[in-house]
Amino acid sequence: MDDSSMQRGGAPTMGARMASWKQPLAWALVVVALLGANAWVHWHNTRQHALEHSDYDAFMQAAGADDAIDDPLQRCLQGPDLPRTHWHRDTTELYCRTMLQPTLSFEQIDALLTQGKADEVDQAFDGYLRAHQSDLQQPGMFDQAFVTAGFDSNEEAARQLADRWKQASPQSAAALTASGMQYLDQALGMPAPNWNNSWPDAPDDPTPLLALARKDLERAIALQPADTMAYRELMLVDAIQDDPDAMTAAALGAQSLEPANFGVRAQLMNLAQPSWGSAFGGMNQQLRLTQSWLPHNALLRIVLSKPAVYAATCCDSASPEQLPTLLRAIDDNVSIFDLWNLGTQEFDSSPTWAAMLFTESLRFRPRDAFALHWRAEALLKSGDRANALNSIQRIASRYPQDNPIQLQLGWMAAETGHPDQAERIYLGVLQRDPGNQRAMAWLGDLYNRRLHQPAKAMPLAQQLITRDPDNPEGHLVQIFAEMQLDTPDRYTHIHDFIRRFGELELFQPELAQMRDYLRHHPRS
Repeated sequence: MDDSSMQRGGAPTMGARMASWKQPLAWALVVVALLGANAWVHWHNTRQHALEHSDYDAFMQAAGADDAIDDPLQRCLQGPDLPRTHWHRDTTELYCRTMLQPTLSFEQIDALLTQGKADEVDQAFDGYLRAHQSDLQQPGMFDQAFVTAGFDSNEEAARQLADRWKQASPQSAAALTASGMQYLDQALGMPAPNWNNSWPDAPDDPTPLLALARKDLERAIALQPADTMAYRELMLVDAIQDDPDAMTAAALGAQSLEPANFGVRAQLMNLAQPSWGSAFGGMNQQLRLTQSWLPHNALLRIVLSKPAVYAATCCDSASPEQLPTLLRAIDDNVSIFDLWNLGTQEFDSSPTWAAMLFTESLRFRPRDAFALHWRAEALLKSGDRANALNSIQRIASRYPQDNPIQLQLGWMAAETGHPDQAERIYLGVLQRDPGNQRAMAWLGDLYNRRLHQPAKAMPLAQQLITRDPDNPEGHLVQIFAEMQLDTPDRYTHIHDFIRRFGELELFQPELAQMRDYLRHHPRS
């Protein structure tokens, strides 16, 4: 009888006895490992949470201290960089000077045109172009002047101002550039940073607007071949119209003029993203070219950061790699527009980071009502209500006549339980600008929801609907007033709103309230 038969039929072998205690030991080790892994994850998450709050507290404290500095350029130069980043000081300083150069504002251009002084506006922009070409400390002055003046806006007021400028000075390349730029933003449905009026919508067919943009931009280049802003806007028009030959021609024209131009390089990098078909050789090719021109313009570091920003904003914001991806995106200098995109990306998952990102964008564009609003939203979401109100109050006190900023102060006053203060602020805005649709809409909402005075909301709703029947906000003010007043038309208006605007993501909370009202208040 061999050993194997004895082992099969007799007493347990040594191997069997070892197996009998090895199996429970293995399970115990697995349990211990799982508990250890969970404990490590919990420790890691707790540590990350504490580190994030430590970063947040230090950053917001430093940013708040800088608010005491009156001069916006000095505030920017002394402002804090984002936590855990390695920004280059020369790029930061140059970006501060570029973004905060004292160029003509929307209001100043409006006043000069009203006085019949279009030639002074033209001369000012000619001066910006000369400085842009000759002063190493002002490499983006000409391009930025159009943004500072508000022509990167989809608002009707910007369209009217551009048309008045063109009419008063038909041979002005700058006027044509401003007009083409605004037509392009209309075609894209770009949000209006100053939020003076209604929410913009992209047109169903942007082709006519793009044709108008192209016509003005090409005329601007013909009149002023050194017009880099016209070239960079024309590249985007060509990209939207899927005309690669025209896009390449515009890009070559821009680069032959100024190969180290910040705005042109940024546009090339944007169009090199996969979402635009990896134009111009793709992002790696543009990284190499941009790197080669970096010694000529420190602002190009911002362009070099764009691929990392794209990686952070192109994909699922709930990714477990979210924070490392964000930190890679912001490690070196980034533009205010990329700070906006990253802030909106982080808003739901990490409102503290969103608040810091929007705060950093305000460092370079302190009168930006868009960033001011979303920073306040992020601060409220993160539980920092006191800082949410105080930060807007500090900025609003510096710009008492700035209607977009005052609107944000009114909104925040309403959100933090000060409706009477909000009413005074909104009425002040309407006294300065009686046609301000956003002020009417927010005041009407205040009367409906906070002050419970729907009768005061109704005239505002009628003004809004008369001015712009396609603006959902006027109909919202009307419907929520009618639901409180039990007017006979409320059912018709609710159903009409659901039919016309039921797919708009922005108004889903209000739509849910309307549907709930219909369930609980059926038509008799």
